[in-house]
Amino acid sequence: MDLASENMTRTIYLIRHAEAASKEPMQTDLQRELTTNGKQDAQMAGIYLKNKGVIFDLVLCSPAIRTQTTAQLITINMSDSSTNVIIVPSIYHATDDDLFTILRNLPLGKKSVALIGHNPSISWFASSLTNSKIEAFSPCTIAAFQFEIENWTELRLQTGRLDFIHSPSIF
Repeated sequence: MDLASENMTRTIYLIRHAEAASKEPMQTDLQRELTTNGKQDAQMAGIYLKNKGVIFDLVLCSPAIRTQTTAQLITINMSDSSTNVIIVPSIYHATDDDLFTILRNLPLGKKSVALIGHNPSISWFASSLTNSKIEAFSPCTIAAFQFEIENWTELRLQTGRLDFIHSPSIF
């Protein structure tokens, strides 16, 4: 890949939050926390991404505790705890259109962005980004998509190249 095309590449990492505990009485869905296995999976996901040389310019996640904890554990284990994590309320219960709009409005200088969300929307959205067949995401699944675009406003559905997809069972 030459320098010009490398400067045009934008990468989206879609991540489903790690395994969450069942809702307790008097607890809202937003307050659900990760299970012990979920925490371990998020830590392993961070190590996996670090070993692949991934660096996020920005992490977007829903306001749910489980997505925020997933983001924190992944970035800490990537040795990248300084990454800016932004809570985006519309990621919670998002539609494909909501997620697409969020990505198309990303700042120009952000080339590597993680979006941590929920099923079924994260799996559906992954399928809409590429022509590759995407199965439903299990908890803590990561899918990386590359786009040959100069800025996020040029993002189009079905044009992404699936770089990799990994689930906790293969970390």
